Amino acid sequence: MFCANCGHPMIDGKSFCENCGNPVKAPAVPVQAPTAAPQYQYPYQTPPAANMAQLLPVQKKQKKSHKGLIIGLVALGAFLITATLLVIFVLVPWVYSDDPAGTSSSDGISVVGLWSSEELGEVLHFKSSGSIVVNAYDGDTKGTYEYDQDKAKGTITLEDTDYTFKVSEDEINIKDMGVFTKETDKDFDIDTFIHNTGIDAAISAIDDVTLEESTAAKADVSAAATVTAKSMDLTLSFGDCSGTYTGEVKDGLPDGYGTFMSADSDGDTWTYEGNWAAGHLSGQGKTTWDYGYTETGEYQNDCLNGQGQDYWMDVMRYSGSYTNGNQNGTGTLYNCHSEEIFTGSLNYGFLQETAEQRSARVGAFKDQSIPATYDELYQACSNVLSIRARVKGTVLQVYEYSENNQYYCDFLMYESGIADTGRIVMVYHRLSEGEPKVTEGQSVTVWGTTEYLYNYTSDENEDLSVPLIESWSVE
Repeated sequence: MFCANCGHPMIDGKSFCENCGNPVKAPAVPVQAPTAAPQYQYPYQTPPAANMAQLLPVQKKQKKSHKGLIIGLVALGAFLITATLLVIFVLVPWVYSDDPAGTSSSDGISVVGLWSSEELGEVLHFKSSGSIVVNAYDGDTKGTYEYDQDKAKGTITLEDTDYTFKVSEDEINIKDMGVFTKETDKDFDIDTFIHNTGIDAAISAIDDVTLEESTAAKADVSAAATVTAKSMDLTLSFGDCSGTYTGEVKDGLPDGYGTFMSADSDGDTWTYEGNWAAGHLSGQGKTTWDYGYTETGEYQNDCLNGQGQDYWMDVMRYSGSYTNGNQNGTGTLYNCHSEEIFTGSLNYGFLQETAEQRSARVGAFKDQSIPATYDELYQACSNVLSIRARVKGTVLQVYEYSENNQYYCDFLMYESGIADTGRIVMVYHRLSEGEPKVTEGQSVTVWGTTEYLYNYTSDENEDLSVPLIESWSVE
């Protein structure tokens, strides 16, 4: 059985989908006069449930029955039939095929995998998702591709530029780029290949140099110094940092590819791995903090500038444009269930949308939301279920953020009518441009998705696990 809402496989007998929280079957409702079906435009398409209980796990008493034996016998019969058909139609043709490994077929040649060019010193990584990574000595470039396997032709898009290509059995000829050969060696290592061929490729691409100059340049590049776990004090755009560095250096500073580990003013350890230029983060790279946050993308002046992504606990929360480390420009926000919250323009973190756009985005979500008590929220979050809930309460505490993060308005709230510090809900809220922040003591209604249990220490130093809601709207 599969969920009618998200397509996730389900176990028979379950009353809800463990992936999206959608009920298997809505309760019967009285027949009413026909009305136009509501058109939910963004991004959910299924009608809302009637109440929270429909979406939470329910313990049912089991009656003794022979249904299990009957189902088992039916399943065994189905398995034997399937196995017989598999042998007849798949295994036998495979054994007698001239190409049992499946490297070619009447359906055409697959491009998924690694393709290398010694002349260019580059490796192409075609992924089945339609994305492509060009690995080169001076950094990696990400893009997309479209491929007609029957015609063995396609188009690669890199940085808004299209490159057409043709595929033969073991080569890809890309117009304006070059010829790449299929890599079939299971021990092939991208980094080793780039290091061994990238220097020669970079030097051979230099126009109007003499043989002596080329030889000298090659010697200089090849002789680039490397260090391991060397203590360094770096002056970066966001402050002075002390740490250890492993990688390529020039004039005593990180230059090329390397890894630097340091700690911020709060004592949290962070690690940058990627490209450097004269002691600064420059080019493709990734920064990881020990508490679970990761950002990756194009760095300039020690910060993300250009396209990038950030992750929380390995789940992507934002993908789009950055300016000096801030989410700025076109991008998409996601919750911890990888569900899209917002796609559009951001102004240094603030959502930019007209009243009509916000009404369409939030209105569709409100139509999907159902009232929820603290206990129901707690149960949903303890099971890490994504349920669209509506909860009312009173703001207990509003978190303060740095000047660069004023677009966050996260707060703790009591359940409506119950001022009990043991029954607190944590709310993550991203502000739209011009939207006021909530204040302590304010009565609010929150529409949002249940996430997980948030560890919170009260003013009385009591450690609590409270339900966390990622909001779409706070009113």
